[in-house]
Amino acid sequence: MRSSQSQSSSRRGAVIVIVLVAILLMVGIFFAVTRLSLMQHRQAAREEWQAQAGWIARSAVDRGVEQLLQQDNYPGETWNVDINGMKQVPVTIRVLPDSAEARSQKRVTAEFHFQPPQARTEVRAFDSVRVDLKPPE
Repeated sequence: MRSSQSQSSSRRGAVIVIVLVAILLMVGIFFAVTRLSLMQHRQAAREEWQAQAGWIARSAVDRGVEQLLQQDNYPGETWNVDINGMKQVPVTIRVLPDSAEARSQKRVTAEFHFQPPQARTEVRAFDSVRVDLKPPE
């Protein structure tokens, strides 16, 4: 009789160990999936911020070109932009000679960088375009 009791006890013990191992595996998988999901969410948010930074840099270049076409001696400016209700973020617009020989060609550049909320790294964007100020012949 004792042998059947010890066999059933050892079976119950083995079942408990198997159940505990299965629970630990499920908890481990749950935490791994949760961490992966969080990393993907952060990456998607970073890509969104980076795309917005690129659009702002392009808009700043367009603004600089428009100003340069209105006044030949436009040196550039710091343009403050509102981003999704955050504080204003500066965009640096510069107008540089494109080449020493061609005084009628200039390069308009825009540089933009800011720290998104809850992000670990800064987002940066740069854009430029060459402008020919000489009227077509």
